[in-house]
Amino acid sequence: MSSCSARAPRARTRARLLVAAVLSLAICAGSGAAQVPQPPAQTPPGAAQTPQPATQRPGGNVVPESADLQVSVRVNLEAAPAAQAGVGESIAYVPLRDGRLISVDLVRGQVRWSVDLATSFAPVTGNGLVFVSGADVLTALDADAAVRWRLPMPGGFSAPLFWDNGWLIAGATSGDVLCIRATDGHVLWTKHVGSPLGARASIAADRVYLPLNDGRLVALTLFAGEPVWTRQLGDTPGPALVLEQRVFVGSKDKFFYCLSTQDGDRKWRWRTGGHILGAPVIDAERVYFTSLDNVLRALDRNNGSQQWKQGLPLRPSGGPLLVGRVLFVAGVSAEVRAYRVEDGSQAGQFEAPMEVAAPPQLLPDEVPELTGILLLTQTGELLVLRRQLEPAVMPLHELPGVAVPLEAPPVEIAPAAPPDVS
Repeated sequence: MSSCSARAPRARTRARLLVAAVLSLAICAGSGAAQVPQPPAQTPPGAAQTPQPATQRPGGNVVPESADLQVSVRVNLEAAPAAQAGVGESIAYVPLRDGRLISVDLVRGQVRWSVDLATSFAPVTGNGLVFVSGADVLTALDADAAVRWRLPMPGGFSAPLFWDNGWLIAGATSGDVLCIRATDGHVLWTKHVGSPLGARASIAADRVYLPLNDGRLVALTLFAGEPVWTRQLGDTPGPALVLEQRVFVGSKDKFFYCLSTQDGDRKWRWRTGGHILGAPVIDAERVYFTSLDNVLRALDRNNGSQQWKQGLPLRPSGGPLLVGRVLFVAGVSAEVRAYRVEDGSQAGQFEAPMEVAAPPQLLPDEVPELTGILLLTQTGELLVLRRQLEPAVMPLHELPGVAVPLEAPPVEIAPAAPPDVS
């Protein structure tokens, strides 16, 4: 074959490679632009702009992801809520002040059923049931509102119920604590502790922890209700957060405590200007809580040293909620504030349509970043707030890589050699 005929295929190959390179670069550039965070669009009314864990730019700069709170579900309950909801399997069970309990589908955003069942405490869910503490009876309903079992409770209840892994803990106004098998209502044991529960109980490992009105925090064995230890605090403790070796609990004596799970000994405590509200939350480094001096605090979870504190422009209604690396705090006013866990700086706020009726609640998701927040208002609205996690688009001043002209240079094609007829 002649050299001219050999050059023609090589030239066509070079042209194909050049076009492929151009297309590949264009695709890579487009993909890179989609992955680079951009400044968020203007925040619509009712959205809190909150940062997410930092994302790395191609150039090495770190920028926070956008995470705005948006209303994903809105349901009219037709009456004001009486307490927090009980949540399970995308269903919220909301007690209303008119004496009804309603079931709300949080996916479709509609009421499933309504029954006459009054309570002033939040229901709890588990084992496919919802448990409601009425005036003097404990009722278990299935998902279709059918009664599974009832348990009389003379004198009524002193605190919300607590369910965990088939165990149901109920506190009576008489000072009795009952451990109940949730599936059928069988009472496994009853323990008189001398004072009513002042907040819901907690279960961790093989123990149940009881915050009592008289200022004691009592640890009992879960299987038999036998005493393990008792720690006297200055006033009524709130719900305890229990880890493997430590118990974190706030009290109305204006102290936040860290106790040993082994014997209840105090490891450290931190004084505040008001009693601690609700349950604390924790991450790998710090423990966070709110108090009625209108302050959100972050303490080192090991030694109790204060990492930062943030004054709140609202009176908090409960403890903070931790979603990713953002803390959400709600007050009796019509707003929810967001703060960064790193330094407590404000990350945004959500304006509710009316004052909240109860502290907001988390709606856990299989993907933690998609965790929602359930909000109940005094006007009888149920709102589900979720974060927008798609990174916003940021303009690129310069594309990565080597610039390649979009028009390929002309390729000279040598004329074919005449056939060899010799």
